[in-house]
Amino acid sequence: FVNTLALRNRPKAEQTFTALLGEVKENALKAYENQDYPFEKLVEQLDLRRDLGRNPLFDTMFILQNMDRTKMEIETGRITPYHLEHKVSKFDLTLEAVTKENGLQMYLEYSSELFAPETISRMSGHLTNIMDAVTLQPESEIRQLDILTAEERKQLLHTFNATEVEYPKEKAVHQLFEEQVERTPNHVAVICEGKEMTYLELNEKANQLARRLRTYGVQTDTIVGLMVERSFEMLIGIMGILKAGGAYLPIDPAYPEERIEYMLEDSGTKLLLSQEHLMKRLNYPGQWMDLTDRELYTGDASNVSVTTHPSNLIYVIYTSGSTGRPKGVMIEHKSVVNFITGLLDKIDFDSFKTILSQTTISFDIFALETLLPFTVGLSIVLISNEEKKNIDLLIDLIDKTSIDIFQMTPSQAYLLLENKLTSKLFKNECMLLLGGEALNHSLVDKLSTISKGSIHNLYGPTESTIWSTFKENLQSSDNITIGSPIQNTQVYILGE
Repeated sequence: FVNTLALRNRPKAEQTFTALLGEVKENALKAYENQDYPFEKLVEQLDLRRDLGRNPLFDTMFILQNMDRTKMEIETGRITPYHLEHKVSKFDLTLEAVTKENGLQMYLEYSSELFAPETISRMSGHLTNIMDAVTLQPESEIRQLDILTAEERKQLLHTFNATEVEYPKEKAVHQLFEEQVERTPNHVAVICEGKEMTYLELNEKANQLARRLRTYGVQTDTIVGLMVERSFEMLIGIMGILKAGGAYLPIDPAYPEERIEYMLEDSGTKLLLSQEHLMKRLNYPGQWMDLTDRELYTGDASNVSVTTHPSNLIYVIYTSGSTGRPKGVMIEHKSVVNFITGLLDKIDFDSFKTILSQTTISFDIFALETLLPFTVGLSIVLISNEEKKNIDLLIDLIDKTSIDIFQMTPSQAYLLLENKLTSKLFKNECMLLLGGEALNHSLVDKLSTISKGSIHNLYGPTESTIWSTFKENLQSSDNITIGSPIQNTQVYILGE
């Protein structure tokens, strides 16, 4: 004996609650004018595509029980209400309100396939908060209503963000590298195109380069451009610039000339480290040095004594720029040191030996494949341009060098999965660091079937230094999230 009315309301963020209430009232009165029209007839007339798992027009129901229940008596007995329980929800959500002498009693029925009890409990609290707020301030705009409980607000703003820890903020990244050189001087630091360079060799060449850079006027916060092919010289150049006190500006040689020249001009770079064949295509008025010139790597090879403060620049990376013009993001040493120690706190790198470096130098995640490994004694397998372009050459390299750690985007992981040789690439003990794009269940499932190694999801914008949040040890049954913030990092979920 009940007919269902379908109501559609369109709340707007800037609307006051009073205005919304007026609209809902008007819509309800219009619906009452047609309340005798059978709901089933309406559904039939609309000729909707039916889904047996869904209700045809709506998924949420509101019921107001405001009928007076007169007391019924008979001579030979009494009549009492019988509470009839039903175990299946008719809709995704049903809110039932019963008028009482001093207020409303409300019940929230839900589909247990869609909602967890904790979710409904939170939703009930939010609904109560909204009713409290609009009762006190009915002229408030809807977007200003705070649905959070005090405990939830504390949890979001403080508990989840209690990440403060001590870290060696007084040290520069190249100092962490020098400490590693002391520990493992003869360990292989870089493998590139079949050749190897030890930690000691790399350190000495970087020291010699740093002294030459000092004679060119490089000091703290001097931005030095670095545009070289993927090679030993690329990493020697980075360490040499840092040891001289400068900050490196990474430039992908594949960039168009206009973009390269804009980056050099916009950053005020007066010195560029490059290679002769790359310089021929540039119109660059400043000084430049050829990193393949052997004369650079002569003389004193001991560590350079230059004071670098934590707040000094370590690199400047140009992003694509949301306005169409690239913008230079300036990152300090202490931020990278925090990132390195934060990731080391999350992951035990001691059982790994090699990491694949396939990211272009102009992306900040290149630092995870180079600067971080240099502080823990890993061997960096630096892929060449040819291996970067040819999947078969890349797979052959991975197979020969027994890679332990991979950092890649989900798209790159899919590309490797499409190759029949992939199953022998991801060793049982390997670590997969995935980021840069949204990660989904199908990829985690596929990776889990071919490797018993660990899968981690990382997220973070360039401005907050490489990766900012971390979800470790993802399993195929887990929810895919970006995890929690790394040390000394706070994360807030905002509106538009």
